[in-house]
Amino acid sequence: MTESVATLGAGKLLMFQPATGDDAIALPVALGIQRFWMRRLKEAGRPSMYFVLVGKLERLVDAQGVDATSEDVAVGDKFVLPFEPLADDAGPAQLIQAHGARWGLVSTFSLMGPRFHLESRLLEVQDGAIRVLERQAIDDDNIELPRRLFEILASTARLTGVRAPWSRWSDAFTTDDEVAALHYLKADGACSMVEEGVRMKVADAFEPVVQALA
Repeated sequence: MTESVATLGAGKLLMFQPATGDDAIALPVALGIQRFWMRRLKEAGRPSMYFVLVGKLERLVDAQGVDATSEDVAVGDKFVLPFEPLADDAGPAQLIQAHGARWGLVSTFSLMGPRFHLESRLLEVQDGAIRVLERQAIDDDNIELPRRLFEILASTARLTGVRAPWSRWSDAFTTDDEVAALHYLKADGACSMVEEGVRMKVADAFEPVVQALA
């Protein structure tokens, strides 16, 4: 439901990493959602950047204090860290201002078997004042995720004063195959983790890409 409409004007949008809690399966999909929204908003003419929580392993020992470095994990490895939903608006607003942005899209994503839960809110921060421009809470079948993401994308573009160049969800995903679009999101999320320096097995990194192409 729209609470207010943003005034037209300049400004950047900060795309927050979707909160996934301890849902490890949802994390790569959530990162794909983040990158999808950010890239498409840039295409629509709204300058955008993203926020991702990355951690670095500084010490790795077993219960006896012996070094536990292995082929799969070692000191210095980076990880994209999941986090709990950001309940209030003050914390995100501080990050929006700190990065010189005007808007921020905060979201939460989880998978529940064949269904998903997605929440989002669009914040505008100007002169220290915080406005919630829109809130959405969606529970639906996984196959509907691309359509729902497009609805939020189109609404965010409109509320931040730019015109979305796509008329349908399939235009934004460049496919009308919902399953392919879902694999695309996971593949994009896996690629984004590699971009952040996360060490991944080649097979794990390319598996969603292969599925998307298939």
